[in-house]
Amino acid sequence: MVYTAGLNGQGLYVLLNDQHGGFTEALVPHYSANSVTLADLNADGNLDAVVQSAGEWVRAFLGNGKGAFEIVQDRIPYTFLYYAAPQIGDVNGDGIPDLLMPMGSSIGIALGTGKGTF
Repeated sequence: MVYTAGLNGQGLYVLLNDQHGGFTEALVPHYSANSVTLADLNADGNLDAVVQSAGEWVRAFLGNGKGAFEIVQDRIPYTFLYYAAPQIGDVNGDGIPDLLMPMGSSIGIALGTGKGTF
């Protein structure tokens, strides 16, 4: 699977490997993106997406493992100074992915709930 940000606010493109040397394109519409970070946010074995969109927001999408995504949390505040992609890591050692958002000379942290939300 390959994920890429859409142009002109069209959405988030998901390119699924067709195992024949090509890709099949799917689109998560209406969510423009500057960056996409992938991780399994809810421990279901499927890749989920954290999308930093144009503006001061990050959105979390749960993946179904077949290329489709459903928004699970909209508008996680992100006062970015640079277009740096948010990162995923377990910052408090509880085994649940957390969100790290570069903010100039500091880092904003949103603790994960284990359900794909922060």
